[in-house]
Amino acid sequence: MIDEKQNQYPISPSQNLTEQDLKTLAERKKQQAVTPEKVTPEKKKPIKLKEQKKKEKKPRPILRYYNSELLIPISRTQIIPGNCYVFAYSAYEHVPTPILFYIGTNPSYNTMEGISLQYLSTGERKRLFEFFRKTELHSEKMLKGSMKIKSLMGEERHVFRRSYTSDSIYNFMRKKMSEKILFYRRYKMSKINSRIYVVPIEALGRAIEINTPVKPISPLKLEESKKKFGAVINQMNKR
Repeated sequence: MIDEKQNQYPISPSQNLTEQDLKTLAERKKQQAVTPEKVTPEKKKPIKLKEQKKKEKKPRPILRYYNSELLIPISRTQIIPGNCYVFAYSAYEHVPTPILFYIGTNPSYNTMEGISLQYLSTGERKRLFEFFRKTELHSEKMLKGSMKIKSLMGEERHVFRRSYTSDSIYNFMRKKMSEKILFYRRYKMSKINSRIYVVPIEALGRAIEINTPVKPISPLKLEESKKKFGAVINQMNKR
């Protein structure tokens, strides 16, 4: 009976094994005994994804609503009562980009105060300017004595100069205006987060027709504000 183990080798059992045959067999056994080393795959380093920083919401550029002919950037030290100013306001209640008919500043609180025209209809804004043009603040005499200013296009434009009547109108309106008149606003200079732009006299008619975003306002409160404001204007007429 033939041993199965002997069949594993190509050497006939009837022949005498030489020394070389024994070495060959020994080498083959060693090779069979040696198990191949397990190759451990290299651990891949975890890819760290960069955390995306939350983008802060930046105010929309003001010139998105107004073109360069209607607004002129000015210094905060060049704000004059009687003119209209446009800026972005971070602590707004209803209007993030007001166009303010500027009346005066309260130095105690460092505020710009006046009438935010975006609360009013286009027709109401025009009537407001017609009224103020009849006063000393917007008289022909004051228009002739206006201050020259260059637009973004390098063109010569004009803004109203400060006059002695500006403070008297401001003091009168500040006493008469109350928190219930929604569109008489007090803007803190520290909360204005953009350039301040002045509307030149030549562009007032077109600029006051532009509407910027406004959060919903109670129609009833707005009507009450307009009635109270109308009463203040009537008092000014009687002065």
